[in-house]
Amino acid sequence: MTEIILKIKEPIELEKLFSVLEELKIEYRTRTQKKSKKKELNTTNIFEKIKNGALDIPDFDKFMLDFEESRKDTPLPGRD
Repeated sequence: MTEIILKIKEPIELEKLFSVLEELKIEYRTRTQKKSKKKELNTTNIFEKIKNGALDIPDFDKFMLDFEESRKDTPLPGRD
């Protein structure tokens, strides 16, 4: 006996698969996977942290000017 685990996101695809399995007289069972509340909560916390402070830069224009300046190529000593 062989077991196959499939992850199907679209209900229409699942219905098509069921019809084929029934036509072939293949025994099957289904199980739905629940979303992890911890993972969902963690994602929400991360987005809240970003909104509340990760982008809180007092003088954003000066920050961007300094950032752009730091990205420019500078001549290396000893190279012509």
